[in-house]
Amino acid sequence: MEWVQIGSQSEDILALESRRFLTDLDRVAVVGFTKCLAKPTGSAYQTDFVHLITVKAGKVTRFQEFFMPPARHSDPNRILLAIPAPGGLGGVVHPESQAA
Repeated sequence: MEWVQIGSQSEDILALESRRFLTDLDRVAVVGFTKCLAKPTGSAYQTDFVHLITVKAGKVTRFQEFFMPPARHSDPNRILLAIPAPGGLGGVVHPESQAA
């Protein structure tokens, strides 16, 4: 999975906490918190996240991640970002690469 390699090249995960699991037939929502170190800058950041996972026949068929970009934590108009990954399963693509 290409997006896993992209993520591991650009950041180190310092903490990853799953705080709540919600299930519905073939779907799971995971609410949690993560703290990471951005390798290019050496800066640490933390954010809450939601993972939406779809499983069919025992295999993950879709993965989506929603999170608050670090720059938006102090923004009163902040929103969670949903970032699709290359290859269609969903995942993490850095917000800078999504700028319009």
